[in-house]
Amino acid sequence: MNYLSSISVVFFLAIFVGVPPQKIKKSYKIPKRDRIEYAAAQEYIMTVDPKLGRIPKDRLIEAYDDLNTQKLRKNANINNLLWKERGPDNVGGRVRAALFDLSDPSGKSVFAAGISGGLWKTENIQSNDPNWTSLNDFFSSMAISAIAQDPSNHQRMYFGTGEGYFEHDASPGMGLWRSTDGGDSWFHLASTSQFDFIQDIEVIANGVILISTKKGLYRSQNFGSTWVKVLGISKGASVNEANRIVQATNGDIFVSMGIYNQGGIYKSSDLGISWTRLVSGLPTQGYERIEIAMSPASDQVVYALYQSAVDGSCLGLYKSINGGLSWTSSALPSAIGLSNFARNQAWYNLSIAVDPNNENVVILGGIDLFKSINGANSWTQISHWGGLMGKQLVHADQHLIMYAPESSHNILFGNDGGIWYSENGTQNIPDIFAKNKGLNITQFYAAAAHPSAGSNYFLAGAQDNGTQQFTSEGVNSTNEASGGDGAYCFIDSE
Repeated sequence: MNYLSSISVVFFLAIFVGVPPQKIKKSYKIPKRDRIEYAAAQEYIMTVDPKLGRIPKDRLIEAYDDLNTQKLRKNANINNLLWKERGPDNVGGRVRAALFDLSDPSGKSVFAAGISGGLWKTENIQSNDPNWTSLNDFFSSMAISAIAQDPSNHQRMYFGTGEGYFEHDASPGMGLWRSTDGGDSWFHLASTSQFDFIQDIEVIANGVILISTKKGLYRSQNFGSTWVKVLGISKGASVNEANRIVQATNGDIFVSMGIYNQGGIYKSSDLGISWTRLVSGLPTQGYERIEIAMSPASDQVVYALYQSAVDGSCLGLYKSINGGLSWTSSALPSAIGLSNFARNQAWYNLSIAVDPNNENVVILGGIDLFKSINGANSWTQISHWGGLMGKQLVHADQHLIMYAPESSHNILFGNDGGIWYSENGTQNIPDIFAKNKGLNITQFYAAAAHPSAGSNYFLAGAQDNGTQQFTSEGVNSTNEASGGDGAYCFIDSE
């Protein structure tokens, strides 16, 4: 396909799926292997209802119930079908949400969710090969984007669905799910069915919850039974898209507004009822998505990462030492081989976390990971997706950085390659290892089977995990036949 033809296809996709053409055109600055928006656009086209102009994700529950009803019938055609999972068991998938289980004082129990693949749990993240258990096979049909646990009652948990970092609605959700038995069983909160995209959940106090959605910031004071919009259009903000929610130890709450729109940072000191926009020292234009983070070590130090609206890179990092009243610009890291550590996809992968015991120790992620030990004045690159120049190889596109409660040593990382973990986070360059054995959440686009009857040879293209080669029966490890984003495969029959 020549350049003009490819541009025509891009603009067709932009018009069809509702993505501003200028945003997709700019993606030509990003190598093909990292152009996630095309994969999302393809999924949208394959699953959208043409009459509705959207993906009817709400039909999923109905379909699941119907399937279970069919299973109960003695239908020979159904009973004779035998499906076997083929894995792989060694290739991670995109993770935006994880949680250290507060019920486990050892800090080893972890929940992890895939944008494709459902909700999983391991009771020993520190094992070389953690034993991951899928909590429900129905959840694998949903994009799980946020997880939270009630600090006053560890048995009460929530997860939110829908991946909000695309404009073409490729991964919508069905709202919020709640557990009252520590994650063993879950039920859907019908009051949240209207929320197709939930970016974050924060349990503020007993019964009080905040969720950030593309329709605004919503608050519940009865464990999610009913909701009130507290921030967004007509509620004190110029945009509806809510992103990150952070609560300080003194009870103050910070929220960032704006995904593909220019919003801002807001603060509440009354458990999320009323909000004030923070402006002193912060950008006034040219930005969209904002990520915020703070440490329990200080209720006054707050960090904010801004995505550029011009080219999708990281516009800047800002720091407040007085609870958000005023902000100053901090240094951004430089990355090996990149002009900007987030390249041109900060709209997709942008993350930041602060050491729970030291407000001056910060880790941020774009394509790779970086660490500062002096309050964001200088940075050390601690990973490289290609393992170049002596940096440890950690999968690219960092979506999640999470310290274990009260620990400076144990850190979870979620990226396009699944769950990664460090036990020596206080080191200048921590050791970070993949923890994906059995975490079967690889996002496949297409597969090809060998034409020989009974063959165990398959090829399958995965999102940012290359084209995987299957050669053995059952769930086993696969080999990467080619890298980058995998797609359609073909095996010559000759």
